[in-house]
Amino acid sequence: MKTIRVFDVGEKYMDRYQVYVRASGGNWNMFTMSRNALSPQGVNQYAGTDRPMWNELAGVELKANELPDEVQKAIQERI
Repeated sequence: MKTIRVFDVGEKYMDRYQVYVRASGGNWNMFTMSRNALSPQGVNQYAGTDRPMWNELAGVELKANELPDEVQKAIQERI
């Protein structure tokens, strides 16, 4: 099972969700996503990192059930 952490950095940003997925080997991969992450007008991109930055963010950590359905689906497609 993969470890996932999600942070909401606020409505004023198009890519308001920062999604961290712990990869094999212990590194973390980061993705940025908008509320409409599966739409052609949305954001759903790999931002790459092996060093989590959540201590440097002003965002709020969310649980999976607090995310919009489309973001939950986009995360499932990524993992």
